[in-house]
Amino acid sequence: THEPVDLVVRPDAEWFLEAISRYGELTLLSAANKRWIDIVISRLGRASRFVKNVYTQEDMVDVAIRIEMIRNIRGLDDRDRLALYAQVHPVFSPGVIFDDYPVGSWVYWLKGLSTGIANMAPHLWIQVERFEVGPGDRQGLWKAFQDFLRRNEAWKAGKRIPLDPGLGRRVLRRPS
Repeated sequence: THEPVDLVVRPDAEWFLEAISRYGELTLLSAANKRWIDIVISRLGRASRFVKNVYTQEDMVDVAIRIEMIRNIRGLDDRDRLALYAQVHPVFSPGVIFDDYPVGSWVYWLKGLSTGIANMAPHLWIQVERFEVGPGDRQGLWKAFQDFLRRNEAWKAGKRIPLDPGLGRRVLRRPS
């Protein structure tokens, strides 16, 4: 039914949001619907003060439709599909995206094409280790922040970020 059931705020969420907010204005970009994100924001409590903008799946509908259209075209090879993805116009400004979905996932393409980073700057996608409620947080937010700091130092120094050769080039294909 896509109804929100429950939400556990990830350990260190407030610390992470405060730390990352020192580097710029934070925007929450989510593939979830607005109703669910309203719950997320309320559960963040004081930490929500660091979030300056919120965009949800409702704001990315046009991009999602284009992705599905491209995904479902039969007979395209990866190069053709990438060329079509490059024609999808971003609806938001680019920026660093922290997400627990991997490069090449549907969420990567939705957020990456919505911001333009999938086509021009895939190194701005920082994958956060997936959080699961249970014994012991594996400090996924801390690890993602350390990754951001390493990349930020390289960006400031004008260095290229060494990337997985397939980063940003794993193409969403039509389900078989």
